[in-house]
Amino acid sequence: MVVSLSLIVITPEQLESTGPRDLSQRIVQALTKPDMVDVVGIGTGISGVVAAVNISRMIANVNIQSVTLDYIPITVLGKQEAIFFELNREEAKTTPVIAKFEKEGAANQVLQTIWVSRQDRIESVTSLILWKLSKFDLTKVVASGFAITMAVKSALQVTTSGITREPVGISAITIEAIERRAAPEKKVPAIQIYLEKGKETVYSPRHKEVVEKVTAR
Repeated sequence: MVVSLSLIVITPEQLESTGPRDLSQRIVQALTKPDMVDVVGIGTGISGVVAAVNISRMIANVNIQSVTLDYIPITVLGKQEAIFFELNREEAKTTPVIAKFEKEGAANQVLQTIWVSRQDRIESVTSLILWKLSKFDLTKVVASGFAITMAVKSALQVTTSGITREPVGISAITIEAIERRAAPEKKVPAIQIYLEKGKETVYSPRHKEVVEKVTAR
């Protein structure tokens, strides 16, 4: 059972009236009290929630303990992609699969990385992921800004639809601020999703309880 669950859920409609900066203030305030805060971004609200978490980490002692991608059933709209953050004030540990990827040579890292742009279509991103996974056991999908939602959609499509020849799971997710290509002096929040062949995405009991609470709203 999850103890003292503090939950912030952001839908696309809520994000229109609450920008990333205002949402980051809610996150920081929530972390002044409980040990853990769960933040959920749904649908097109995903990129704004990623930005808010990144701002929170920049201005306060906010650390990501877990990031998970999953679907949330929404009345009328059906299932929607969602991102789940478990945040607290404790320093996070490095995930083994990330260390494994970083041990690859620079050339291999480039070959195993997919950059998603906001102009990409889901069919092209998904096909590129499948192509990379046919050659490598581990692939990293990177996206920034509004392209984050597309990266999440494709990652979930690959790992849950049964389209892959063998199981593929999400082994790790990180959030970082990276340099904007057009303006290197400015940084934007980005997501890095590590997809691993022969693995299955593991969901914690806490995650399952969060899904139940969001669905019951």
